[in-house]
Amino acid sequence: MSAQFKSPKLVLLPKLEKIYRFTVRLIGGPFALKKGQRKPLCVIDVRDEQTLDDLHKAIFDAFERYDMHLYEFQIGGKAPMDLTSVRYGLPEGDREDEKNAERTRISSLDLAIGETFFYWFDFADDWMHEIRLDAILAAEEGEHYPKLVKKQGASPPQYPDSEMEENEEEGINTFAPEDIGNPEKVKSAIQSILHPAKPKHDLGLLTDIFIKTADFCVEHLDHEYANVCLALLLLIDQDSDLPLNHGTLSDWAAALVHVAGFVNFLDDPDSEPFMKLADIAQYLGVSKCAMENRSRKIRKALKIERLAPDFCTLSVLAANPQIWILQNEKGFFFDVRQTPRKVQEQAFAAGLIPWIPADFPDLHKEPTPSPKRQSGKRDASKKALKKEDPSQDQGSLFDALPNKGKDKT
Repeated sequence: MSAQFKSPKLVLLPKLEKIYRFTVRLIGGPFALKKGQRKPLCVIDVRDEQTLDDLHKAIFDAFERYDMHLYEFQIGGKAPMDLTSVRYGLPEGDREDEKNAERTRISSLDLAIGETFFYWFDFADDWMHEIRLDAILAAEEGEHYPKLVKKQGASPPQYPDSEMEENEEEGINTFAPEDIGNPEKVKSAIQSILHPAKPKHDLGLLTDIFIKTADFCVEHLDHEYANVCLALLLLIDQDSDLPLNHGTLSDWAAALVHVAGFVNFLDDPDSEPFMKLADIAQYLGVSKCAMENRSRKIRKALKIERLAPDFCTLSVLAANPQIWILQNEKGFFFDVRQTPRKVQEQAFAAGLIPWIPADFPDLHKEPTPSPKRQSGKRDASKKALKKEDPSQDQGSLFDALPNKGKDKT
């Protein structure tokens, strides 16, 4: 009798998970390094079955960010924004699944050790990172991934304020008053605001014009007017052909203050501060006619009208109906200042209003502006109701500056 054959017992071996070790180096964004300081980097381990979105979240945490924005991985290109690269981001419309970062596994990218690609975070501030695959390792039992393995250098703040200070009472970024007369700090602030764009005019000239303008504003008006004038000055530099090197510092200072006063009804006796626009020329010792002529050229070049939201002071912005009157889906207009906080939060998240009114009740004690302010042109209101960028900060006076870096698509 032959022996009965017994089939071997099948043993299911555990799946061996691989770990991809990436070095993520910050190579671009609104930050400046001190002399000899290295660019910040971190080393992150990610499981092969985890996604690009998992890697994004790990980088977000490693660089100590707190405010989520859109992002994109660019793989296969030789440099950031290379048109030959394959781009993976959050799903939008009919975007193909293979370009969806939330569904794209690390293992599916077929990366080789030493290969680099790029990660773009926040399409407004342009934080750009270079990512290199350093090694493919075996996963450690019981370890949680993604895992931060190493970090080098201090993480720059997500919203760098350089020589700017956070005004907690008003909730906006303003230029520190004590720094206005310091040329080096003014230069540093201008560079930070424009980064990565470069000034078209000499940086020293921009600094001198601003200091002259700010000295007048602080002495005769207020700190807010100085910030509005700085926004105007840098927009002139970046977005117009006006020759700032023609004319004296006082000429340009008078014109900038005149434009800011024109927008904010500085010559309205009910306004605070109040000044007749013609007196600006007298105080600065320039021709009234020349000041008004240069002011008109600035307004024409930058398409600025009365109550232009990007150049309103806080008090005027808070009372400006162009900002706070919205339209619902049924076509009815409503004052968002008078709605429940939840509605205000939704409007703020959608980028329709510069801040949540409920957070700043002192600014909204008088929701209805004076008749003179109501009489201003309202063409800009359509733009105010259709802001497309949901990541706007809370009422920054520098929203009017030109887009930094590349065109956002």
